[in-house]
Amino acid sequence: MKIGIDVFSFDKPGENYGVGPGVYVWHLLPELFRLGKHHTFVVFANRDNETMIPRLPNVKVVVSKLPNKFRPFRIVHEQVSMVYYALKFKLDLIHFLGNNISFGVARRSVITILDLMWKYYYDRGSRNLKSLYNSIIIPITIKRAKAIITISKFVANQVQEEFNRNERIYPILLAPGKLVQATEQQNRMFAEKYDYDFMYTVTTSMPHKNLITLLKAFAMMRERNAFEGKLIITGQMKGKFHLPNQEFIREHKLEKEVILTGFIPDEEKTYLYKHAKIVVYPSLYEGFGLPVLEAMSVGTPVITSHAASIPEVGGDACLYFNPNSADELAELMISTLSDTSLMTNLKSAGFIQYNRFSWEKVAAETLEVYEKQQ
Repeated sequence: MKIGIDVFSFDKPGENYGVGPGVYVWHLLPELFRLGKHHTFVVFANRDNETMIPRLPNVKVVVSKLPNKFRPFRIVHEQVSMVYYALKFKLDLIHFLGNNISFGVARRSVITILDLMWKYYYDRGSRNLKSLYNSIIIPITIKRAKAIITISKFVANQVQEEFNRNERIYPILLAPGKLVQATEQQNRMFAEKYDYDFMYTVTTSMPHKNLITLLKAFAMMRERNAFEGKLIITGQMKGKFHLPNQEFIREHKLEKEVILTGFIPDEEKTYLYKHAKIVVYPSLYEGFGLPVLEAMSVGTPVITSHAASIPEVGGDACLYFNPNSADELAELMISTLSDTSLMTNLKSAGFIQYNRFSWEKVAAETLEVYEKQQ
């Protein structure tokens, strides 16, 4: 088969590389091309990300001159350029990796639906231009695509239930990216910087990440003198959605106990995962939930919500709580930190769960989807 892969809308490393969609694309492609040697791949890239694409004998890279940061240009690429490319390169199949297809070649399109985050916010009253666009385009995409890949069974079920699409849906769970290990010198520097006990979370200020519940639970722990350490929060914390978090921290005088790092180098993130007492992941909605596996990869116990796709990722190797209950989370964190045997068991179970996921498996299952469409 001659297979097109569209990565035009994906950012270069340092921008969207370290979060879910980037991890998916840049880890999938090398394994896909290696296992699919009997196929020819034509990859449609932008000028910033072309260096991320493996150059192999069965891979041709086409670099668009359009800037990919401006949404109208993404739409032009998607709906016009990709139709031209499909004809020019005589593609048998085109895999669009990020929620939208080109309607002109829908009958030969495979789409990866990463999540229905747009619908999560749309149903809760978000009516900005982006959400309105998605509310029109993505349902059409789901209806017309020849096949749909989702990154969890949860998202597959959402697609079926919300859009009445009941055929050619293939849930293929992701795998984690390998954490970047710090050098000895970096480890010494981080140990000096974080010379205290801490709990850790990787998140953003977006409401679905549910940081406020973790902050409330942490405040309860401090009030009960159940934990003398700090809470370290890594990720983007800005804009109107962060205001309730800031206000809560200020009102409860937690400015010195809650450490907001913003974005940090990968080596530093690895250090925090590795040295945290526990990692807490309180999300209300996730298409997958990579931080759960990242924490498990270094043996750190994970406490996470039982919402959305997360139980598929964590399996029996996590402790789960109701994401709407700060009291339940506080009690669970307190009891876990005081139970050495439980912490040891979670560490062992986490390693086992982590090793169930691999990018080779993701690529092999993706190739199977392509070949079923012939």
